[in-house]
Amino acid sequence: MDSQTNISNHDLRIEALLGGENAISLQAIRAYKYDNRYARGLTVNEVVKGLLALYFEQGRELQAGQNRLKNWNFGTDVDDRAAALGVLSSSSFVMG
Repeated sequence: MDSQTNISNHDLRIEALLGGENAISLQAIRAYKYDNRYARGLTVNEVVKGLLALYFEQGRELQAGQNRLKNWNFGTDVDDRAAALGVLSSSSFVMG
């Protein structure tokens, strides 16, 4: 999935609305707009914490998955295998 790289009308409107003394930069607006990480305190975090607390024998495939999750930044980048594992592992809990 490609992301928009040009400055859109939406970007400029946000910048205009937030202008003045307390203005944030266009760069900060873009960071908010394209943020793809799960916030702390969500079910996803709790599921991952629970998975990391489990014991798996050394060298097992499940332990390899745990190691991936240990280093996951809770982002959802399409090429991030830890993201795929984290999102799919927690989706049934999140969806209820």
